[in-house]
Amino acid sequence: MDITAQLLDERIEIKIIDRGPGIPTEDLEHVFDKFYRLQRPNSVAGTGLGLSIVKVLLKRMAARKRS
Repeated sequence: MDITAQLLDERIEIKIIDRGPGIPTEDLEHVFDKFYRLQRPNSVAGTGLGLSIVKVLLKRMAARKRS
């Protein structure tokens, strides 16, 4: 995984590049749902909360910027 950040005018752009196996098309609409995990036999253990937490944080940051 590669993570970079740069300052652009008055905002910060953060890029996260994951070189993992990818997400099957049928799972794309659910990956930000709480407790959703891909069904893979060799999958890494987890709770399925990571991307849902990121989604909430980004929404709150965007709302804060607008106010």
